[in-house]
Amino acid sequence: ELGDVASARAQAEAGALLAARQQRRFPESYALALGGRAAIDAGEPAAGLARVRAGVALAVEIGNRYAELCARTYEADALAALGRYAEARAAWAAAAAIADETKNDELAPKLGAIDRKLQLAEDPLACVVLGTGRVLEDMHLLRKVSIRWSR
Repeated sequence: ELGDVASARAQAEAGALLAARQQRRFPESYALALGGRAAIDAGEPAAGLARVRAGVALAVEIGNRYAELCARTYEADALAALGRYAEARAAWAAAAAIADETKNDELAPKLGAIDRKLQLAEDPLACVVLGTGRVLEDMHLLRKVSIRWSR
């Protein structure tokens, strides 16, 4: 997995440099956000978050709502990975609002995954209780799973 992170980071950085040289602002904003997220995974949280936020700022500056949607989605994911859940929730809400406003559901799976991650992080005990309740509602499934694990 570390190789994948390094590869993603290298590709994003190369893309950001190329876009900046060509003065192509949209791909630059996307590449900054993506590269920042990869830097966080590579163990550079401060530099990574700064890059993600630079991508968001550039997207806002150029007024491209799709670029902002992408960058804010990466911002929410990055903040959640860093355990900054309140900030992540705000970034997620901004991305979700842009998706609704532009009627763009391309990032709906990613936003849904981030939302689930934030729900778990914000109230883990409630997640355990609700999950236990769901399992107890279907005892047949619980028995099948329990038997498989005991073998």
